[in-house]
Amino acid sequence: MSNFKKVIIFGIVAAIVQALMGLAYAKDLEHNFATLDKDKDGLISLRESTANIELLKNFNKVDLNGDGFISQKEFSISASINQEF
Repeated sequence: MSNFKKVIIFGIVAAIVQALMGLAYAKDLEHNFATLDKDKDGLISLRESTANIELLKNFNKVDLNGDGFISQKEFSISASINQEF
């Protein structure tokens, strides 16, 4: 097998692994959000955030629109900029 073919195959495998890791990360985010959203209204309230001390400490930073709740979109955005909850 030529080096070119090996590089192409390696690139394809790397892309597949990266995609699978992205799916696992998204599932983890969904699970974490669902766990915190105790009343299942699609939002995390300040009260619900007390279950996660890091989220509670950063609540106002994560609540991007300042409505007093964290939506799944806000949660995902914050997690994507390296805030671990």
